[in-house]
Amino acid sequence: MVHLEAERAHEAHALVGVLHGLADQVLAGDAEVRGAGLMIGVDLGERPGAAVGVARALLEQGFIVSTGGGRREVLVLTPPLVIGEDLLHAFVAEARSVLGATGP
Repeated sequence: MVHLEAERAHEAHALVGVLHGLADQVLAGDAEVRGAGLMIGVDLGERPGAAVGVARALLEQGFIVSTGGGRREVLVLTPPLVIGEDLLHAFVAEARSVLGATGP
């Protein structure tokens, strides 16, 4: 179990890095990615309704995410510890498309 946890922690760190790059590419300005373990927040900044729109678009593609953030628009990712790498890559590809449509 310890090996699995270490592997997943490494994958989560890599996912946060990929999401940082994605946010820099498609969400200029005040977007931010933060997280610990497999709980990750993609702060879309002050874009009213953006997080709900992104969450709906991802849900339509089969990815379950939630929203939060109070005054800011935050997409909350809480994948299970046993999520496969192929599913993480598929999520990043879809998130790139959806966030790109959201624009800066």
